[in-house]
Amino acid sequence: MDILLYKSTMSYLSTITDEDVFSNPLFKKPEYFNPRVTVKAIVKNKEGEIALVTNDVHGIYSLPGGGAESKNLEKEIKRECAEEIGCLIELVGRVGQTHEFRNREAKQYTTTCFVAEAKNKLEKDTRTTDEQSVGLRVEWIETGAAISIFSTQKEAVRNGDVKFYNTAFNILRDGIFLETYLADDKNNPR
Repeated sequence: MDILLYKSTMSYLSTITDEDVFSNPLFKKPEYFNPRVTVKAIVKNKEGEIALVTNDVHGIYSLPGGGAESKNLEKEIKRECAEEIGCLIELVGRVGQTHEFRNREAKQYTTTCFVAEAKNKLEKDTRTTDEQSVGLRVEWIETGAAISIFSTQKEAVRNGDVKFYNTAFNILRDGIFLETYLADDKNNPR
């Protein structure tokens, strides 16, 4: 399926700032934000489960993805998924895009979220050394459980229980992507 058949235009979803994430932001807004482009994906397997990644350091679940190393975002999300979930993917659409202004590092993230189907499992572990050292792994989660996980994680962010700065942003951003994806009736089995 051509990506353009899923969404004909890139849908801008949200802007997230320190004030949205933290009740008492610790970092002042910088004069300038350096751009950073990232990609995320909602990947489903044959059983209809969604790929979420987690690790032994924080135990938080997120969508697979990461920093783009080139302007070819489709290539970048395929590389990130191969690395983080250990399988090749077929892109079938896009959910949308967010902007995040992260004061601590003075970075403006522009994140594009894709929709994909899991295909062939890779035989070789392609995780980075850092990902291996923290025990990064994929877990395939039923849609209802994924919704529950993100709801619980978002509540933890609001309560100030998430101590990792970037992880708190990632929880809110990935939750927006998942909610937007599931708001489309064809993606939400009831």
